[in-house]
Amino acid sequence: MKILSSMKNVLRSSLIAAIVVSTGAFQLSGSSSAVTVGGGQDCDANAVIYCGAQSTETLISKYTNGTAQNSAKSIHDIYDKFGISAGAVQTMNTTAVAGKVTKTGEVYVNSSATAVANNALTAGRQNMAGSTQVNQNGTVFYTRAPGVSFRSTSIPAFVVMNNGVFQYAVISSCANPVTATPTTTPPPPTPVTTPNYNVEKQVAKKGSTDFSKAITVASGDKVTYKVTVKSTGSAAVTNLNVKDVLPAHVTYVPNTLTRDGTAVTGTEFFSTGVNVASLAAGATTTFTFDATIASDETAATCTKETLNNVGTIHATNLPEASSNAEVAKECASAPTCDAFDIVAGENRNIRVTKFEYTAKDATFVNAVINWDVNKSNEKSAAITDATKVVGQTHQYTADGTYLVSVTVTFTQNGQTVTATGVQCQKQVAFTTAPPVVTPPVKPAATLVNTGAGSTAAMFAAVTALAAGVYHWSLRRRLSL
Repeated sequence: MKILSSMKNVLRSSLIAAIVVSTGAFQLSGSSSAVTVGGGQDCDANAVIYCGAQSTETLISKYTNGTAQNSAKSIHDIYDKFGISAGAVQTMNTTAVAGKVTKTGEVYVNSSATAVANNALTAGRQNMAGSTQVNQNGTVFYTRAPGVSFRSTSIPAFVVMNNGVFQYAVISSCANPVTATPTTTPPPPTPVTTPNYNVEKQVAKKGSTDFSKAITVASGDKVTYKVTVKSTGSAAVTNLNVKDVLPAHVTYVPNTLTRDGTAVTGTEFFSTGVNVASLAAGATTTFTFDATIASDETAATCTKETLNNVGTIHATNLPEASSNAEVAKECASAPTCDAFDIVAGENRNIRVTKFEYTAKDATFVNAVINWDVNKSNEKSAAITDATKVVGQTHQYTADGTYLVSVTVTFTQNGQTVTATGVQCQKQVAFTTAPPVVTPPVKPAATLVNTGAGSTAAMFAAVTALAAGVYHWSLRRRLSL
């Protein structure tokens, strides 16, 4: 690099530049361990390294040890500012090639006619018009475009490339560093492909498509579980294993397991797992199956609880992953017999007039009427139509008191349950009154004919008799 510090320097620099241009002397030579670039030397105060370096070996030595005119620290400070590390300099025997930097700011390698970089920026220790002062760790120097200081059209340089892309250059005559804009786009890095995955477990009531992480159902209900595995990495997942070990009170419904809509035979999915040889990057696979919640419970044995079901995956070179779905189990209501009534009729006949029951979580099967509880226990046939219980009739053969009850049978969660109770019992009594005996009717007595003459005669006779008795009684008292 030629610096205008004095007329003497200008003349000397111009002469050196003329020599360089006239001879075009730069080449790759020397030992196999170093790069040599021909050209002149700038042994002046503007050189970053006094007299520059015509080989990479010399450059490395002066950079490491400095010169009488330039300390190693100051050289390091200037190179650091240009992004050239000590490690980069130490490897220039193998990384640098011969090239040149032009006054217009292009950089070329060897004899190529195509620039590998443009918009070059270089440095020097002396100021000149068009330069920018820089203080790097106490070392003051100046940066500028080549056109500010170059007196020739180009100057030989060591050029460092990486995969065909310009990195930096060092002008051989003065060892001044050069940075520039690469004209070649760096090749894209080879993508590193790695597999990865995730798993999501969801559940919905049987027949619903509204899948979620948690639902609430009644004991005995059926649900559908869904396990979705997605390959989220940039490479396929290999030797994928998917399994779902069911918790207690959750029973698999046979022949309902599918993968992506296709039936999966066997039950390995619920023990050792199902193997998927490969799942491409970005692909998903989904397993679904049905299960019954607490199928062995009745309302009497049910316990409210939350059932946690976990789906698990693992694959080659990947850690195990899992996801869970929760089913909150509510207990079903026990069916009940709520009301029963009868009415008595003639000849010891009765008729059912009322029958009511509740079966919120159960299904009516039949009703049986016991016409004579705890005695003959004579029963009706099973009545499978609940609407026909009312209207049932029965006739007793003898008087007495009878207890009549109805027992209702239901199915609940696959179990048979019955319901009865005092509210479904009625008592009826029959008695027969003894027959009423009617006494015979006696004929009326015949009266003596008492006509008018007879009556007078009788009256006279009675009167005479009474008078006689009176006179007798009087004489007797007087004689006493």
